[in-house]
Amino acid sequence: MLVPPDNFAFVEDGLYRCSQLDAINMPFLEALGLRTIVWLDEEKPPRPINQYMEDNHVRLCHLKESSSVPEEDESLQFQEWMVLKPSLVAETFRILLDYKTYHDCLLVDRSEVMIGLLRRIQRWSYSSISNEYRLFANTKANYAVENYLELVNIELVSSERLLDLEEEEEESEQFEEPKSVENELSMSPHLSVSSSPQIPKNLLKLVEMRRQKRKQRQERQTSVSGPGVSFYKPAGPVSVRVRLPREENLPMWFVDLRTRWEQEA
Repeated sequence: MLVPPDNFAFVEDGLYRCSQLDAINMPFLEALGLRTIVWLDEEKPPRPINQYMEDNHVRLCHLKESSSVPEEDESLQFQEWMVLKPSLVAETFRILLDYKTYHDCLLVDRSEVMIGLLRRIQRWSYSSISNEYRLFANTKANYAVENYLELVNIELVSSERLLDLEEEEEESEQFEEPKSVENELSMSPHLSVSSSPQIPKNLLKLVEMRRQKRKQRQERQTSVSGPGVSFYKPAGPVSVRVRLPREENLPMWFVDLRTRWEQEA
């Protein structure tokens, strides 16, 4: 007899959800042909589940908040309304949206919150998101979670665009734009406005290199962005930045949704 896990449901092609797993659910999971289990719990999976994954060559992704990296943005560290850490959300979606590496995936525990965030990415209305959350949370439905699902914003960043952002941040730390000639002259009592300022050649070289990098970034962004540019932009202030896998690794339902959104926008 095949017994599905508690709150088991089909989410999208190759993606499933449930609230917990027991040994009695193992024959059902074998029928699904899973390849990945994302375990959102502080405790490790029990022995029967570990044995099932070992026997069936199922990849385990054990994600927990206690081991998630500290938030880079200090403003995110003290927002009490955030039910899940942004770093945990970003890492979970990095896995869920990478169908080439983590295909046929089951999300276990806290799935009602994570799927609610996925619906935000899919541009569901808040009423639809809250209704689905209440359906699966049942008696455990929490106003704080509903508030979180309404307020949180997800910024989708392509791998190529994230590299550009990282380069920009690195450059801003290592190099500052030279001051204007007028400012330099006004600050120096020994220079006359009529005199020709001597700018070091290495400084001119750095400026030119930076201009070339900016030009290359703009060309690369134009070539890789294509459809989905406005789809990636969040509806409000950015709270969580999610790095998307490479274009060829994205699930077809995501690509189709992005295309339809761009056509209707």
